[in-house]
Amino acid sequence: NNNNNKLNPSETDFESILIPLINGYIDPFIKFLTQSLPEHNDFAIHLIVIQILTVLTRDFPNLMKEHIEKVITAISYCFANALNIYVKEIVEGDGMEGGAADSDGEKIDFTAYVWQLLEFLQTIAGSSKFFHLLEKILESLLYVIIGYMQMTNEQIEAWNEDSNSFVADEDDEFKSYSIRVSCDLFINELIDSCQEELCSAAVKAVIRRMEETKQTPQNSQSWWKIPEASLMVLGLVLEDLPEDFQPTATELLTQVIGPCLDTSVIPYLRARAIWCTGRAISSISESKVPTNNVFVPYLNAVVDAIAPHQHLSLRLFASKALCRLCKHVDKTHLEPYLINLTQSSIELVSHSTAETIHISIETVVSAYKVNCNITEVFATQLQTLYLALWIKFSSDPIIVDCVEDGILALTESNEGLKNIISRMLPTLHSIFKNPQTQPLGFVERAVHVTEEILIRIAKHNNENNLRIFYSTALSISKLGMICDDGDVLVSIVSCLSVIIREGSNFGVMDSNTFEEIIKFVEKLFSLNDIQLLSIDIGRLIAIIIWKFPQLVSKYLPVIVVGVGSRLYSTKSFGIQMSLLKVFFRLSHSLNPSDFISILSQHQINVNGKGVNLFHSVMIKWLDLACGDDVLSPYIFKLSVLGLVKLFQLFHDSRLHFEIENPASSSSTSKNKKNKSSKNKQKNIVTSTRCDVKIFQAISNCLNLVIMDEGGGGKSSSGGGKSSKNELADMLFGNSFVKLSALADEYGDDDDEDEE
Repeated sequence: NNNNNKLNPSETDFESILIPLINGYIDPFIKFLTQSLPEHNDFAIHLIVIQILTVLTRDFPNLMKEHIEKVITAISYCFANALNIYVKEIVEGDGMEGGAADSDGEKIDFTAYVWQLLEFLQTIAGSSKFFHLLEKILESLLYVIIGYMQMTNEQIEAWNEDSNSFVADEDDEFKSYSIRVSCDLFINELIDSCQEELCSAAVKAVIRRMEETKQTPQNSQSWWKIPEASLMVLGLVLEDLPEDFQPTATELLTQVIGPCLDTSVIPYLRARAIWCTGRAISSISESKVPTNNVFVPYLNAVVDAIAPHQHLSLRLFASKALCRLCKHVDKTHLEPYLINLTQSSIELVSHSTAETIHISIETVVSAYKVNCNITEVFATQLQTLYLALWIKFSSDPIIVDCVEDGILALTESNEGLKNIISRMLPTLHSIFKNPQTQPLGFVERAVHVTEEILIRIAKHNNENNLRIFYSTALSISKLGMICDDGDVLVSIVSCLSVIIREGSNFGVMDSNTFEEIIKFVEKLFSLNDIQLLSIDIGRLIAIIIWKFPQLVSKYLPVIVVGVGSRLYSTKSFGIQMSLLKVFFRLSHSLNPSDFISILSQHQINVNGKGVNLFHSVMIKWLDLACGDDVLSPYIFKLSVLGLVKLFQLFHDSRLHFEIENPASSSSTSKNKKNKSSKNKQKNIVTSTRCDVKIFQAISNCLNLVIMDEGGGGKSSSGGGKSSKNELADMLFGNSFVKLSALADEYGDDDDEDEE
């Protein structure tokens, strides 16, 4: 660049460079890939070529349009052609020897080659431009994929020696690396792109594979591998079957899956059939097509598979199937099995490791929920189990989620609820007393589960509810005083809001507990903006005022001064709105004279000077109502109603305004004379100092509200038509007259803008 200017080639310029390269290299690439494979298990160049084709297809689809069909054909050929080697070396053998690696240590062997082919096919499946090109080869592609999804000797060894790890690896595709997992991901990509076409092709491919298996002698060591892989593909497709294919699911269950459920079948295949049965029955039971309950006999096979005498891997697969069935099948079909099913599932928990225990717990919870009147006989046993697991796995969020779901499920039965109240809540209270000794995040979870338990207890009109709610409130409030963790404080505020809202239905809170809550509220006012922003303090205070107006009157100065001081100091819009809502409720819910007295008598410290509380609150409110920020109609209405109400209260309470106008000393002098004379006439006994900008802002705010529709400003963008209609009576009624009188009284005739 001779002119020393920055070169910024346009997209067209870039494409003009790339198109000749693509046109020149695609055919040589295809020829290279479709020739014979390397002899020494070094697929470095093959991998690079496939990676280039993948990137071009994903990032430059328009440039690949004329080449993509022959590229897909070539990749599909390579994928099918490599299957025989894969089966011989990986599925039936111990893996290919001498696998090469690049300079970064990454494998560039045969397995990496197959994985790279799958990645290209997955890119096509996820492409909105090209996925339709797979439709005509979908059946043959799935037929090949079934071959790649066969269990390897290494996976069989894992099944036999560490069942929990095997099931966990299959359950989490990010935990293990294998061709089997990659094929799973590819099929899921196809489900998202072309579900109906996939279902039809998968059924045909599976039936074709199963028919071929019948020709294979069953005394062969690996005859079961193709049927097992076929059922795995079928199960993935049955995950979310289109309604048109529901009758097909019934046929598949009876003709393809059913025969593999026999107890004489090898455990690997039987386990996959159990897993597949759960998905098939779920699809059938959710169908609108009459099924005559054809699936009911197959429930026996699934329930039998989770019995304690069965192989652990088989039990875990059965657990996954039963969890699904309990959620989707009509409970009348499951009720005859519930006792045995729940008992076996509870026993399975003790044999599960941290990798799979969430599977067995989820099944226990699902079985309990089917009919609590039947399963509540296990309530005490489950309460003990859940409590132990909740504490043991407190640092594992996945397991804790499952356990908490189980704890809350117990509240759905009378026996379970008694156990929760008598054992779980006391345990929670003991955790709140010593938060420093608990694992990270556990106290927050404890507060959250307490809140959920109380919500469910509130649905039962128990004579002990008053004691339960307010003893918990006391414990939670004391926790808030000794805990500084922001997440825990958020949970405490939420929990206290629920306690006050629901507990007030059972009676008035005792004064000691209420005082602890107020102390906690005082502490919240001292938090910094970052901490307080995530806490809905306004909602908590509003609920306190709403539910216990008599109790709160004693602490009114604490609340009003705390809110006002924090309102002035905060720079967070979210906190401002939360606190302004509290003032709005205060102005409507409490004794006006008490409220006005506190506002007029208390000052807050601003830069070493005392600023009247009313002044600070009004400035913040008007900044929001008349500022540059576009407010929602609700917030705008709230702001205007609030400021009108405040001024009305002040006017009715005969409060006198001392106007400060630094820009005009003459007007200040004049106003002081006016005020002096009117003091004598009106006998005003209370005064407060306000900046003249307040009255200017009031004028602007009211003008915005009463503007004609479509006139711009807040009435159109912030207030809206509905807000104007709702405000009309108040703004043009007595309050507006009084405000106008105030403006006339304190306006400056010499400065039209100020007036």
